[in-house]
Amino acid sequence: LFRSIPLITSIITLTLVRQLNRPLARLQHAALRYTRNAEPAHLNTDRGPIEIRQVNAAFNQMIASLEQAAQERTIMLAGISHDLRTPLTRMRLTAELLPDADFREGLVYDIEDMDAILEQFISYMKDGSDEETQATDINAMCQELVVQFKPLHIIYQPQALPLVWLRSLSIKRVLGNLINNARRYGAEPIWLGVSMVGDHVVLSVRDHGAGVQTTDIQALMQPFVRGESARTSQGSGLGLAIVQRIVNLHAGTVSVGNHPDGGFEVMIHLPLQRPDPIQSPPPKH
Repeated sequence: LFRSIPLITSIITLTLVRQLNRPLARLQHAALRYTRNAEPAHLNTDRGPIEIRQVNAAFNQMIASLEQAAQERTIMLAGISHDLRTPLTRMRLTAELLPDADFREGLVYDIEDMDAILEQFISYMKDGSDEETQATDINAMCQELVVQFKPLHIIYQPQALPLVWLRSLSIKRVLGNLINNARRYGAEPIWLGVSMVGDHVVLSVRDHGAGVQTTDIQALMQPFVRGESARTSQGSGLGLAIVQRIVNLHAGTVSVGNHPDGGFEVMIHLPLQRPDPIQSPPPKH
């Protein structure tokens, strides 16, 4: 009997440790899912030691506060966009009536640029985190983009690909954003590529322009940064930051650089596996 006491004690200790570690593991998993994919999870506050319940309650409150702040920020930016676009439209109509052709074209150009900047601000805040993932045919998505951007010269060859679980509208917006960047800052033709690398699907967009200075490449992923030395000074500098934000939601990665054959290239690596289900928040009453 006495010889079995250490064994029984060890078993009891291991059981207690596992019971304490499980809620901590759930907390870690929920925090990582929110950080990586912006998917909030509601942790149980009805069972377990009082300390764990208090930590879970604090975590739930923190997530609720972050979600509310994000919603308020989106609503505020949508209001700003709406309120500013109304006078911009009036300015555009007034500018069209100006007799000086050169002045008229310059003013209309500036107004259109301001409208595009507003749209980028809204896109940056609305990162698609509220969109559900679904099995997506990337070939069909890319072919739709080729048609959408006609008569822009886009070179695309469909590949044999499985269906990929992703936020299809968000990824389509990413590719459209990159094609717009290539059209504005680079030159035609634009190469739209898709391939399989291990357990990832790789999307790429490459222009036929002069590329970007090597010292500017890494900074381009930051908000409000542009490659001034190689590209025009238009825009808000949010284009690639929007791409990075959406790709992060898919647990993917973005790489940018000058292609050996010329032009600037953006490559997006997206995992193929379907995301694991997470505990959903309780229903609102």
